[in-house]
Amino acid sequence: MLSMERIESLGVLTPVLKINNRENNIKFYQEDLGFKVWNEENAFADLGSHSDKTIKLILEESPSMRTRRVKGPKKVNQLVIKVTNPKEIETLLARGASYHKLYQGEKGWAFEAISPEGDVFLLHSEEDSAHLVEVTGDVRFKAAQTAFSYLSQFTLEKLKINTPNVSLSQAFYDRIFQNHQQLEFIQADGVDLQIDNTETWDLSALELTLDLPISLTTIQADLALSGIRSFVDKRATFLTLKDPSGLDLVFRP
Repeated sequence: MLSMERIESLGVLTPVLKINNRENNIKFYQEDLGFKVWNEENAFADLGSHSDKTIKLILEESPSMRTRRVKGPKKVNQLVIKVTNPKEIETLLARGASYHKLYQGEKGWAFEAISPEGDVFLLHSEEDSAHLVEVTGDVRFKAAQTAFSYLSQFTLEKLKINTPNVSLSQAFYDRIFQNHQQLEFIQADGVDLQIDNTETWDLSALELTLDLPISLTTIQADLALSGIRSFVDKRATFLTLKDPSGLDLVFRP
């Protein structure tokens, strides 16, 4: 039971970002970040690396008649992306990737880029991104000799979330997971930090693929014992619940 034995980890964590214009955003993710679009269906676009089809990020297009720009800080503070091959980061820069801040580490270049919706990404290849040193001024980058279209492999190392109550958010995830180090909660104040996730272009959900020998209905029962309400569809293909920031957590087997 989750009241006594929590889920070991987040499993495969895939953020869902609600966006306004999908075409503009996909251009940014492909050209500036080197992400590959694996699938587009209805309002959704699934993004990942070139070497495997594991979905690392989901974009959900929502037009302005239903959704609006965030007022003040967004729920998403920063997405930290660890790239396996540091030379691919320099190749992105050499071919003209737009960056907000440029850094250098022991393994190579790193940069911070901001999407058309104001979502902040940090791409690096270091063992610890805290050791990156910001670089200013004119810099020349060298492109890789081999053909390059997309990042061959990367992982979501950290998802930083703005919240008006860090202890509340931390405690919520502590009740469910033994380990959720991929998530970091940042203290912030803003009118839209706890608004319903259908109303703004922001982080709206976390998709969690769990490798567990346990059914979703059993997880639902255990969540209930911990005082957490959830929903499982009739075919038991997903379980969903809301966190204190109004984000949907969607569990899949």
